[in-house]
Amino acid sequence: MADDAANDNGLKAASDRIRETAKWLTVTLGAVGALLLAGTQLSNIGEIEVGSQRFFVAMIGGGVAAAGTIAVLIASVLVATTPVMSLTRLTSTPIPDGAENALGDQYLRMGYADVSALAEDYAQALEARKAAIEQHGALAPESKAAHARAATIDGIVTRLVLVSSHMNLARRWRNAMWPICIGAIVAGVGVVLFVWAANPPDDAKASTNSPGMLKNAKAAVLVLNETGQNALQEAAECDVDGRLQVLILEATSGGVDVVIIEPGCKTVRAVITDAWGSVKED
Repeated sequence: MADDAANDNGLKAASDRIRETAKWLTVTLGAVGALLLAGTQLSNIGEIEVGSQRFFVAMIGGGVAAAGTIAVLIASVLVATTPVMSLTRLTSTPIPDGAENALGDQYLRMGYADVSALAEDYAQALEARKAAIEQHGALAPESKAAHARAATIDGIVTRLVLVSSHMNLARRWRNAMWPICIGAIVAGVGVVLFVWAANPPDDAKASTNSPGMLKNAKAAVLVLNETGQNALQEAAECDVDGRLQVLILEATSGGVDVVIIEPGCKTVRAVITDAWGSVKED
């Protein structure tokens, strides 16, 4: 009996560990996500133009991160909220996942052909004990015998239900591992995409606007040196060794973002640095 009690306590402790692991996994993933966002400079997110490439990447990244997080939460909650096992559930159809292994163990059934026979005998023993007590009183030998029989079967049922409950919980935990892992990876990718889109480098901010949303463009003249001419000659498909008409989109520490609008040349957008030439407003 002492060994049975120790085993029962061990199963209860193992089941509690699975539930605690699912709970703390959810909390930990949430904390990691919060730290990632808290450690990221999001002050530049307001500078992202609606309709720009980084805007769409930010939206996609946020959606992907949310989807991954929801998948992890659902899988973890399903494990943590595994329904309580009972003899009624074990005799119902379908049998709870994982419990079939316990129900197929003849030593757990203690000689009963199946769990239905055990449930039937258990119900009869409880009724017999109730009838004996009502007829003879609680202290009568008949009542004590009926109680002993009911208690014996109750021990078998309790053990079977406990083992089935643990095996059902363990199965649900194993089934949840892949969704949790995949969801965590997906959420991580989404966070990285969102952070990348929300924090463009200084020399890329000028290029976050889409061509259809240019604002405050200024006319200017571009004079390229030999390096700049070699770099833009093929793209512009014209003679670029003279003064070229351009529109200044934005000037940053990384260079001047311009669009070449010289007649006879192909429209080209480029960031002009001192290494390529100079840009002067008209």
